[in-house]
Amino acid sequence: MTRNTKSLALSALLVVSVFATAGVGFVGTAAATQSATITATPSNATATATHHVTAVPDSNEVGSSLSAVKVTYEASDSGNVSGIEDAYIVRDSNRTNITDDFQAVTHSNNGKTVTFDFGGSYDLEQGDTIHVVYDDVRNPSSAGTYAVEVDLNPQSSGAPANATLNVTSAPLNSSLSASPNWDGVNATHTLDFVPSSAQDNQTLRNLSVDYGSNGTLYPVNASNVTAFADADNDGTYDSGETSLNVTNVTTQSGTVTLAFNGSYTLNDSVPVVARYGPVGNPASAGTYTASVVANGDAANATQVSFDIVASSTTSNASVVPNPPYTGATSVHTATGTVGSNDASDSLNSFRIDYHENEDATDVSNVGLSDVRRVGIDTNSDGEIDTNVSDDLSSVSISNNGHTLVLQFGGDYTLSQGDRVIAAYGDVQNPTSTGTYTTAVGINVQSGDADTAVQFDITNRPANATLNATPASDGANATHRLAFQPGTVQCGVSVTSLAANYSASAATVGVGNATLSTAFIDADGDRTYDNSETRLNASGFTAANGTVEATFPGAHNVSCDERVVLVYDNVTNPESGTYGVPTALNGDWANGTDATLAIHADTAVTNATLNASPPYPDATSTHTATVEVAPNDDSDSLNSIRVDYAANETATDISNVGQGDVVAVGIDTNGDGEIDTNVSDDLGEVDGSNDGHTLTFGFGGSYSLQQGDTVIVTYQDVQNPSTTGTYHATVDVNVQSTASAVPASYEVNARESTGGTNIGDDGGNTGGGSWSGDTGGTDSTNDGTNDGTDTTTTTTTTTTQTTSVTSTTNTADGGETSTTTSEQDATAPTTTSSDDGGIGLLPTSPGAAAIALVLAGSAVVGGGWVLRERL
Repeated sequence: MTRNTKSLALSALLVVSVFATAGVGFVGTAAATQSATITATPSNATATATHHVTAVPDSNEVGSSLSAVKVTYEASDSGNVSGIEDAYIVRDSNRTNITDDFQAVTHSNNGKTVTFDFGGSYDLEQGDTIHVVYDDVRNPSSAGTYAVEVDLNPQSSGAPANATLNVTSAPLNSSLSASPNWDGVNATHTLDFVPSSAQDNQTLRNLSVDYGSNGTLYPVNASNVTAFADADNDGTYDSGETSLNVTNVTTQSGTVTLAFNGSYTLNDSVPVVARYGPVGNPASAGTYTASVVANGDAANATQVSFDIVASSTTSNASVVPNPPYTGATSVHTATGTVGSNDASDSLNSFRIDYHENEDATDVSNVGLSDVRRVGIDTNSDGEIDTNVSDDLSSVSISNNGHTLVLQFGGDYTLSQGDRVIAAYGDVQNPTSTGTYTTAVGINVQSGDADTAVQFDITNRPANATLNATPASDGANATHRLAFQPGTVQCGVSVTSLAANYSASAATVGVGNATLSTAFIDADGDRTYDNSETRLNASGFTAANGTVEATFPGAHNVSCDERVVLVYDNVTNPESGTYGVPTALNGDWANGTDATLAIHADTAVTNATLNASPPYPDATSTHTATVEVAPNDDSDSLNSIRVDYAANETATDISNVGQGDVVAVGIDTNGDGEIDTNVSDDLGEVDGSNDGHTLTFGFGGSYSLQQGDTVIVTYQDVQNPSTTGTYHATVDVNVQSTASAVPASYEVNARESTGGTNIGDDGGNTGGGSWSGDTGGTDSTNDGTNDGTDTTTTTTTTTTQTTSVTSTTNTADGGETSTTTSEQDATAPTTTSSDDGGIGLLPTSPGAAAIALVLAGSAVVGGGWVLRERL
């Protein structure tokens, strides 16, 4: 594998080495850095440039480790620098790549100072030259010579070296580029046209690009062309620049011609940028030429060249967003197959470059903690076989937040045909629907070209849920319909919501149905809270298998909200699962089916399932509840089964054992809490069905009554890797129950809160910290309601507040409650008595927090405060 040295046009570089004694603009004493240089590409004023810094350590730093490179500018703005493009040490003409040791970028001095932090894995020796290359630096606004300080290991006592940055106002040149620039693919081409002096002050009427045989032209719609006068020559349209109106596009005989409306006058110092496509790139790699003519003036035609690169040895790549919806904060999973060039090499980097589609996808918020999983698929089954997350050293962002590079320490070796897989969150999807092109590359430092992949962004469809309480066949029930609009209906005023049972083949009796309530659900719990908006219905009809509520249209519903109808006196159909069409405002085309699950009266009638934390790939604690059926009345409790393989096999319970059972018991009064602790009767916990079905076995010492609810909480469950709604069935006494009951739980995207997220390491939320070594919880709880259970909570005074939130479905077929616990920053030691314990066995502060939340307890007078929103 060869090292990748970034190619720079020598004509665009001016390198000036100035020794510390020269004193250009800065005065130092004993130097830690002997000499330094800096170059900018491009070097012209106001350009957004790539800067290349070199530094030679003096005797003070020889023998020490490289911990940082600090660059202080006199006039340039480095505030947008988000990573490094390259970093290496040259020693005795040999080059050593040090990008694997790069850790972070920090800014100070209003963007005039940028510091690149390294991990100290590389030592400095006499004669070394350290190179750091980074982009997104804004050159000074005028041509001239500017002073720059370069400091190695700025924490040491020595002074930095001085260098000079030469900024020019060199003549602008026309250029043509393709994106993507791979051979044989359709691409968007960008023309950067600089008028000649002979064309100065002419009205721009048309621009023609003659490819000859160097491109395949297709019809281009004028509305798909972006054109503007690029006053600052940065290649992007900025506020204040002149947008140009393209009235027509013709493609004929290898020439594409853009016609303008005649409102712009050419200026020989202001380039005209035009971006159009599709254009079919040449079939082979190479440098190709085209001729550009303005206003038909062939005498002043300009020749431009564009580069096409060979297809990458990284092949069969993919990028899959989840969710794939416009404007969504998404988890993207990227893959790429190792080619022969990288076989037997170490995995050093994995790059995903979204820069190809006019920067539509934003990865600027992706950090090290957002990488959900990363590894190598060695047997082509699409699953990670070798986890390399322990070797992931840094995440680098460039191209104004549109290029992502995962960097590794090189501890894992690649084989040809291996597939590198990485899933990372906090990606902002494009705001428009369409097909987007991305470049994916393995070991980009080796000089291999990336490979082009495409992914689709669509409008989010509507989502609806429909629950019956009770959910047994033939029962007189209350139905709760919750409808979340898709993208095309986001923000509409609410005029009606309907459900068509007859279209689902369900024989539902709705003739006597009456509307109980209607509201806009803002927090997703499908229950009305005082802060939410009630909808005053102007009408409610229930006939011919259809229910519909109408409204005056006084309230709008956003993308994140749901319109909820609750209506009574509905006769449930026979047992089964039904897809019931639903529609907002009569728009059935943009409606969706809601699933209605009805169970046989002899079976259990309600079941719920919840995960905490509910994040993708998290190691989570799950709570399952199931209502005792008539046919189990007076029977002994012998088993509980939670089958995650009922609909999909995304949830992994293979690590759950008997020691992972946090609480198990029976709720006898319907308050959602364990009244009878049965943990002493738990005999075994068995995982089956390839780690997707969990069975709890009991000795039969406790009896069940119809209407009881059995509750079991267990940890060490591996949540699915992507967000969404996941399903299972829950069953009690599996040897006798006729059918299990469906239940579902949500896996939601992890929210960035400025601190450490709750994850599979039991971390904290927000920006706070947990002083687990100075406080804790002692619990004595036998699970019985005898008034003897006590919980003693000792809280050390801190300057932080820690909050833990748990959302739990109750047994009414979909209702939820949210419990939040907060630790006061100055809370004294607090002791409370809990007479409704649930047999929780916390072993850490994190577990204690969960125990308090699940118990529904309240500790007052300082310390833990639990608030339950019903």
